[in-house]
Amino acid sequence: MDKAFYQTLYQNETLYQIEARPQPAVVAPVVVVAAQPKTTQPPPIVAAPIVAPPAALLPVLNHQVLIVVDEDPERFELDKIYLAKILQAINLNLDGVDLLNIYGSEQLDFRPTLNTKKVHHLISFGVPFLRINLDFMMNVYDPKRIKGVNFLFADRLSVIEPDGTLRRQLWAALKSVFLGK
Repeated sequence: MDKAFYQTLYQNETLYQIEARPQPAVVAPVVVVAAQPKTTQPPPIVAAPIVAPPAALLPVLNHQVLIVVDEDPERFELDKIYLAKILQAINLNLDGVDLLNIYGSEQLDFRPTLNTKKVHHLISFGVPFLRINLDFMMNVYDPKRIKGVNFLFADRLSVIEPDGTLRRQLWAALKSVFLGK
């Protein structure tokens, strides 16, 4: 650079100039590459999109009322007696509803079934709606009508039967859905 430039930049400061030292010569290493046979490269690996496991198919539904439970089959035989009493109170019986015990089953998808408009009432005894691939949350014993279907989420039958308070809450919810009271 120009001496005048440094004088303008640093004005009255003392500047020192260091002589440049010679740099040692760097010798690049010689790399010998042996001739390799020409190979075709395999096609690039493309990752498949992550897909959720397929949901199990539901049985054919024949009625407008679907009841979903998740109980051990032995325990459920006892619960069926209590369920028959509940259904009788709302003028239904076990032969007039579709009863689905999903105990031990894989992920189920109820959305296509509900879109057919065959089911008008879905009562879940202890089965969260997310488990059956319905993406909404509900309060217990608070019926909701969604897309033309009445949904009711209740505790397990084995929990309701011995508890008088829960029986009254279930009865109030069932009356509002089925008896219009």
